Amino acid sequence: MLRSLLSGFLTRRPPAQGCPTQIVGRVGERCAARFIRRSGMSILARNLKLRRGEIDLLARERDGGIVVVEVKSRVSVANARWQPEHALTPAKRQKLRSLAEDLRDKNNWRDRPIRVDLIAVRFDPGPNPLGRNGETDPEIRHHRDALA
Repeated sequence: MLRSLLSGFLTRRPPAQGCPTQIVGRVGERCAARFIRRSGMSILARNLKLRRGEIDLLARERDGGIVVVEVKSRVSVANARWQPEHALTPAKRQKLRSLAEDLRDKNNWRDRPIRVDLIAVRFDPGPNPLGRNGETDPEIRHHRDALA
């Protein structure tokens, strides 16, 4: 019953016309990686596959801390009800915790701080929301320690 009540609220929004979700995600990850580098972190890996899933971006801070970055990208208006952050469900949060633990164990990083950040990338809708050749200036919101 609860599922049927929430079905209208939790339905996925269709992608913007001409923007398949994989392309929006790929361009969003590129924008997020650029943002991470400009903030002083270095990218260690992209789309890192582990036993329990995939990490969008793996970064290292200047102090050596490890950052697991989850990127959520959407094409929507600024005041839309459905923003990229809404896609970070409780199940996804748990999966990210598990991935961070797997990463720590696999690389023997017990002595390094490790956290999970969320980068929300929002593209404005329009005739070409991703810009020409994927070059665009989206709104980017960085949520440090998103699972805390």
